[in-house]
Amino acid sequence: MENLGHPENANPEDDSMTIQEKQALVQLGIIVIVLIGYIFYLNDLIRSGILITTNDTAFWAGVLLKVVGIQIGANVLVMILFYIFLTVIATDRIPEKPDELDKLIDQKCTIYGSYVFFIGFLLTMAATTFGIPIWLMFNLMITSFFAMQFTWVITQYRLYNRGF
Repeated sequence: MENLGHPENANPEDDSMTIQEKQALVQLGIIVIVLIGYIFYLNDLIRSGILITTNDTAFWAGVLLKVVGIQIGANVLVMILFYIFLTVIATDRIPEKPDELDKLIDQKCTIYGSYVFFIGFLLTMAATTFGIPIWLMFNLMITSFFAMQFTWVITQYRLYNRGF
């Protein structure tokens, strides 16, 4: 069976977006929802006065692990639901297995996302050497995490959109 979900096989009259583009948009939505949730959580910490007074490494490491865990869990759950919905609606458009195009796009997304996270990590460590508070250091790490995810998903969407 040919991979009908790829840009070169897409029929513009039937559907203007490939499965991979839709998947990237769904993942982008998940990232935005988790980010908004984290911003509300930070807002609660600011209102209660805990944000600036808590320089406990264990507390902020726990927050970082929770954000990463929630993001991964939400992504897995929504992607399972996405593929169940897709299987019911469009069984003929689902690619059976990844091909070379998928592997190349995934590789580029991973490289770009890794660069963004690494730059964010280096900036965080550089700022830490100048004595920034622990809460700011961990929030910069979380920001790097979200920036990496945005880079990964937007790169994936753009590469599938233009056909690599």
